[in-house]
Amino acid sequence: VIFIIISVSRIEIVKRSTCQEESSESSTLLLLMNSPRSRARSSDQVNRKENEPSIPELIRTESEESIVVDIAETGERHIIQVQGRERNQDAYAFFTHKLELISGIPKESLIILGGPPFKSYMRSFPPKGNQVFLFDKRALSSAKPSKVIFQRMLAPSVTLPVTPTQVLDDELTQLLTKLQSASISPLHSTLPMYERHLMLHLNKAQILVTYARKTVSQCENWAAARERQRGALGAAIGNLMDHLQRTSVDYQNMVTALTEQQAQGKRLLDGFDDAMRLLVETPLNPTIAALLGGDKLADCIPYDRYAPYVDQCRTSQQRLARSADDMHVLHDHLESSAHRLGVDDIEDKGNAEKARSMLTSQENFLHVAEELYQGVRREVMAHVTVLVDPSHPDPSGVLRRVLDDMEKVRLRSEEDLVKLTATHDQLVSLSLKMAEMMDQGATEVRAKVAEISTIQRSIVNLQQHVKLRNEALKQQREDFGHLEMIHRLPKEVSLFEQELRRRHRHQTHFGDEVTAAQNHLTELYRQEVEARENYLKDHGRYLPPCFSTTVCPSIFQKPPRFRVELANEPQGLILAEDETTTPPPSTPSYMTRAAALQRCAELEAEIELLKQSAPPTYESVESIPPLFQSVEEPPPLPPLEEIKETTLAPNDDPAIDSAGETKTETKTEIVTEIGNFS
Repeated sequence: VIFIIISVSRIEIVKRSTCQEESSESSTLLLLMNSPRSRARSSDQVNRKENEPSIPELIRTESEESIVVDIAETGERHIIQVQGRERNQDAYAFFTHKLELISGIPKESLIILGGPPFKSYMRSFPPKGNQVFLFDKRALSSAKPSKVIFQRMLAPSVTLPVTPTQVLDDELTQLLTKLQSASISPLHSTLPMYERHLMLHLNKAQILVTYARKTVSQCENWAAARERQRGALGAAIGNLMDHLQRTSVDYQNMVTALTEQQAQGKRLLDGFDDAMRLLVETPLNPTIAALLGGDKLADCIPYDRYAPYVDQCRTSQQRLARSADDMHVLHDHLESSAHRLGVDDIEDKGNAEKARSMLTSQENFLHVAEELYQGVRREVMAHVTVLVDPSHPDPSGVLRRVLDDMEKVRLRSEEDLVKLTATHDQLVSLSLKMAEMMDQGATEVRAKVAEISTIQRSIVNLQQHVKLRNEALKQQREDFGHLEMIHRLPKEVSLFEQELRRRHRHQTHFGDEVTAAQNHLTELYRQEVEARENYLKDHGRYLPPCFSTTVCPSIFQKPPRFRVELANEPQGLILAEDETTTPPPSTPSYMTRAAALQRCAELEAEIELLKQSAPPTYESVESIPPLFQSVEEPPPLPPLEEIKETTLAPNDDPAIDSAGETKTETKTEIVTEIGNFS
């Protein structure tokens, strides 16, 4: 037994160097470095390292802006620092360059969605405060992504030590050295083995907990990345639905206009034969018939050319209806495909919480293992101190009880280590499951983005079809306008005749009013001339010269001349009145006549006031001015029948309708000419 114990001790010493090489990454797992404070500091360092941005932090200034960008396929989050307050093209070029570096996506393949509402920003920044997702245009190809993208990121499998780590405690090392050189019984030699067993269990627990911390941190990052993958898919689907909604509005407007045109076209086509028969049977007005050389309404149109034209309109109507049916099928397919797209719920959303719970359980086991080791170490040091001291008696009876207690502690530690290992296996399985979930999410993003791209191309195709159908619908309205003219021709010709009669009545009535106004103004002019002559004969000689030169130079002048000019429209066709003719409207009250009558009354009142005024006095008869200065007599007014009738030319008439037809109008002008009397 002594030989075996000494051999095992020597083997442990020989293997310590090998154990140090195998567990060099776990050299910090010694007992003295695994206090609760050290564990918390180590956990914070790991979490801080996992949450560091993927790009180096720039020196922040007040003129910098932070833009958070989420990669759609991997769910990674990056923070881009953009320099400069202005969001100009240089800043955007820097922004896309940084995206290219951190994502590995070429600049020409970047698709940036910002929102909500989510839109593509290929040449400018998304608005501030928007969520920003980055997509890879290359994902739209048929190439399939690797299925082990995230599984490769799993932490390597852990290797547990087979021997405990080297003891660095000088006091315990000295005691064990003395124990090996002392002459003791085999029972006493087994005492240090319990310290070694507990140290080995503690080392294994420390390695498993360190692995668990890294794995849990990675699982939490993956859970957040999976949510970002779902957010990116939601942004892409939202952009698609907005595009489809705008297209659907245009499509529904086109369908409504097409339905109305189809109903109107059917009415025109179905009643075309009856309309043409009515034109053949309806006679023309004799006056119009004499000008056109025909006696029926059918003689006013190219009757023989309408039959093939109607066949073409009917064919156009049928083709447009069939194309509308095809578009209806395409639109329904697009809507059903778009609404089938959805963001799948994440299976086992609580995986990250489960991993965190497993880590807590392992940390509790580690804490118990530390306490068990500390207790065993204290007992071993106490009894080894007694054994190496020759002055103490042999405490064999006491040592047996101690060894029994240590054996119980060792068995409990082994049970805890078995539980810790089982929890470790569950955590490894959970992390593998989350890695597979992330790979599945990346595959889903690629597949659905490719499907969204296909639907987007179909939407663009539908928009082109809608545009073409609108143009065809516009042309069809113009074509069917000729058929509508056939249906409306009898009524329109009747209204045309009524309009001609109305215009003739108006022209006659207006000419009478102009003649009456001319006669009335002529009489007013004559009365004014007579009144001025009477005044000057009776009182003009008594006015001092300054009154006629300074105060009122026109006192010895006649009233201003006037001319009534009627720019009339050309004489139109005169139709005989019949019993069905609408009676002429009541005589309108023209402002020109009313103003003339009012002015006449005012002039008569002024003449009466002049007659009642006192006559002026003059120093001598020679100072009396002559009755009238030399003025030209106003030319006589031409009779109304000789007034020129002029028609406005198309370029001179401001009132021209959209079809380019000239609208003629009658202009009545009262031209007042002031004589140049000196």
